Amino acid sequence: MRKWRRVYASLCVAVATTVVLSALSRDVRSTLMPFYNETQKTSLLFDDSSDRVGHFDGLFSDARAYQNIEESNQHRQKYEAKCADESSTQEEIVEILGSWYRPSLDGEVATQQSKLPVEPCRFTFLDFGANVGDSMGKLVDAGIPPCSKKGILAPRIDLEHGFLQPLQKGKGFRKLITWIRTQMEEVSRQLSGPVQPENYCYFGIEGNPIFTNHLNRLQQRLMLTSPRPLRRVHFFTETVGAAKDETTVLFLDTVNEKENFWGSSTLSGHRDVQSSLLSGNDKREVSVQGFTLTRLLHETVKMMPGAHVMVKMDIEGAEYALLNEAFDSGALCNTTARAVRVDIIVEVHGEIQKQS
Repeated sequence: MRKWRRVYASLCVAVATTVVLSALSRDVRSTLMPFYNETQKTSLLFDDSSDRVGHFDGLFSDARAYQNIEESNQHRQKYEAKCADESSTQEEIVEILGSWYRPSLDGEVATQQSKLPVEPCRFTFLDFGANVGDSMGKLVDAGIPPCSKKGILAPRIDLEHGFLQPLQKGKGFRKLITWIRTQMEEVSRQLSGPVQPENYCYFGIEGNPIFTNHLNRLQQRLMLTSPRPLRRVHFFTETVGAAKDETTVLFLDTVNEKENFWGSSTLSGHRDVQSSLLSGNDKREVSVQGFTLTRLLHETVKMMPGAHVMVKMDIEGAEYALLNEAFDSGALCNTTARAVRVDIIVEVHGEIQKQS
């Protein structure tokens, strides 16, 4: 049985697997240190004195980032004003959404930028189990509220083409979008300033090599969209969350094609892995790079007061080893001790059999 659970870094004193399992259902948030006054907290949103090297130059420079944030806010304000205007029409709202993002086809520049080294960001989203990148899309969607007055449940970014489209029927709010929006709203209140998706660097971790080319193209498209939906997008392809920073084996799901082979796992006992073994398909396991949560927190999160990291895990049973490693290493305790807020949401796979 699979269930989404929230786990927060202030639970870092729990180290045993049995304790982790009970901790997943608790609702305890790590927050910013209380001694910041309103002026100090506001400055945390825009004080980039240390962001002067690496990918914060050129396309990723502070000036470009602020320009991008400002342009995104202008689109958001225009959209919200039209939505609140009784005289506006649904067609006008749809037109605003369609013109919000302007994807570029300049793949050469995007390829150059994608090769830049990973560096820590003040606002970070770590996506363990990125699959086709749909959680990245939900991070973008979380920054655009619904316009129910005009019959629009929620805008959604079309990852295939890069444009916003209105959702007018069906499920407008999925749990992950709601969770992301809630965290951004709380961080905005703590910092006394708006924090939106365009403030965040997104890092996706995905092991299945069948998605590598797709994720690389998606990364390039998002980074050359104007305004950029996110500050930076980077996929760690053919990489999985693991208990150790070393090469490991990923057992492939080859049967759930309609669900984008969502059952691939580092655990051979996973039911979809077992079904794949019985299917007779040739390619059943691949060698991939394993990264710990400790390593990725160190490499992607700027350890400074007022920083924020959201972690989403959907890794088919490997979440137990990944969380235990982070508890054992003290990485979560060390992160929150620096007044960095950490929010974690995990899909728990209780039916996974333990490895012998």
